[in-house]
Amino acid sequence: MTAKIKKNPRIRLAGVVTRGNSILLVKHQRAGREYYVLPGGGLEWGESCEAGLAREFREELELEVAVGNLLIVSESIEPQGQRHILDLTFKARIIGGSLKLNPDSRLKGVDWVSREKLMNLRFYPEIRKDLLKAWQERFRSGITVMPTAWN
Repeated sequence: MTAKIKKNPRIRLAGVVTRGNSILLVKHQRAGREYYVLPGGGLEWGESCEAGLAREFREELELEVAVGNLLIVSESIEPQGQRHILDLTFKARIIGGSLKLNPDSRLKGVDWVSREKLMNLRFYPEIRKDLLKAWQERFRSGITVMPTAWN
């Protein structure tokens, strides 16, 4: 059976949470590949970006977050046209809860990763340079819009 191609882009919300020299990342596994992403997930119909990102942190990591400014907008279109993802990356701050990864077939771990180690990981979407630049500027700069790419 062939997978049905979605005709609408998926909107993925992600949150940047830092602690000292480390950033919170979630380890995923899909199609036999392991990679890291910022915590987050898909926006649901009728949900604000702030509410959606807060929900995803609760569902995946049992954390309550305050959602801050939009930092990075990136778009990924799979070359065969089967997937189209718009990623909206926000600054976030933990305000409650206790870090615990909830079971999911794709989620394989959660780690505080140093800036130095971040550059050596398989990471999607490929926003690491802009993420590190924003971090260096203490997330005070405006929005970075990334060109369309598929990793």
